Amino acid sequence: MTEGRVPRFPEDIWEGGLEKDRGRLERRRVRAACEIGFLSGRKKRKGLKTIIEYRGERTALSDGKTTTNTRCYISNRDCTAEEFARIILGHWSMENNLHWTLDVSFGEDGCRARKDSSPKNLAVLRKISLGLLRAADTGMSVRRKMRLACINPDFLGKIIFNR
Repeated sequence: MTEGRVPRFPEDIWEGGLEKDRGRLERRRVRAACEIGFLSGRKKRKGLKTIIEYRGERTALSDGKTTTNTRCYISNRDCTAEEFARIILGHWSMENNLHWTLDVSFGEDGCRARKDSSPKNLAVLRKISLGLLRAADTGMSVRRKMRLACINPDFLGKIIFNR
């Protein structure tokens, strides 16, 4: 990023290269527009500066089927399309990592709790537990820390009270 504010172009486009990963080809495109005069209700959103469109196109290598995913964002930041791409990809990387860990370590997808507030309550407890397990700097995986905490009360105390 250059010093000071980013130049305000009416539209900025960033296109990522073709990436091959997990049995698919993927291409990403981010378009950031700062000409937002056409938006209704923009006065209610003080500081709104940019509309961002993220478009991901995936082609499965197994059957050649292509799917397109488009998401739109609004922002009060002055960034280029490339910077917005980094922000968006960074967010989804963290989000996917969290959900993967919750499913693999805690079996979240297999949880059968459905009544009243129990799904939300259990999700909060899982996230608190994951935070405590990650904060315990022992060099072990989350799964291994969970197992050890089940059989060793001293280790459980270390996890809970960060001793």
